[in-house]
Amino acid sequence: MEESVAQSVISWYENLEAKAVEFKRYVPLAESNLQTWSPLLAEVIVEAGNIVDSLFRFGADEIQERGREKERNRLNINDFRVLYNERYRLDTRKVILLSEPPEYRVPFARWADNHTPAWWSTYTSLKHDRLQSFQSASWIAAIDSLAAALLSLAFQPALIVAMMRKDWLDYRMNPESLIEHAKAGWKNCAALSLHTSLFALILGGPELPDIISNFRPSHYGASSRLINHFGRL
Repeated sequence: MEESVAQSVISWYENLEAKAVEFKRYVPLAESNLQTWSPLLAEVIVEAGNIVDSLFRFGADEIQERGREKERNRLNINDFRVLYNERYRLDTRKVILLSEPPEYRVPFARWADNHTPAWWSTYTSLKHDRLQSFQSASWIAAIDSLAAALLSLAFQPALIVAMMRKDWLDYRMNPESLIEHAKAGWKNCAALSLHTSLFALILGGPELPDIISNFRPSHYGASSRLINHFGRL
C-alpha cells in the first residue's frame, strides 16, 4: 500500500469518527440513547463497514471454497471470520470506549459462535436499502462499526507509519519494530496503547480484565491519556 493511500485510509476513519464526536455533543452516549437513530449515523455505519470490508479484502490470502480458490472480490463476512479470527482472535478483542464512564466494546464477539456481528447486518441493510433501514442506524451500531473499523486498521501493518504520524500510538520502543509487531498480530509484544478521539485499544501485553473497573493503565503501558480518563494508575 502506497504511503499516500495509507494516510488517506487513516483520514477516512478520522473523518467518520469526527462525525460521531459531533453527534455525541447533542446525543450523549448514555444507556437511554443507544437506540437513537439518525441519517448521519447511517453514513457513519456504512462508511465504517466499507473500511472493514476494504481492509479485510486487502489483507486477505486467497481461501479455499469447495476445493477451489475464492477470489478476493467474492469474499464475505464468513470468509473474513475464517481468515482473521483464528489469526488475531478478534472475537475476544476489547476496544475501550472513552465514554463517561469508560466501557468495553467487542465488535466481533459474535464470531465466537460463528454468527454475523449485529453492526455488520445493519451495515449491509443500510448499504443495500438505506431508506427502508434508516431506523436500524442506531448510536450503538455506529459505535460498534467504528470500533470494528479501528481493529481492522490496527491489524494492517501497512498503516502503522500513518498512525504514528497522527500520534495515535503511545509506545516506548523502536518505531521500526512496530511494523514487525503488527505483522505478528501484536503477539509477544509489550503493551502499548492506540488512541483516537473515541477509543483506546491496547495492543500486546496481558489480556485485559473482564470487568473494566479492574483495568489499570499502569499494567498496559501507563498511557497518560488513559490515566487521566480513568483517574487512576
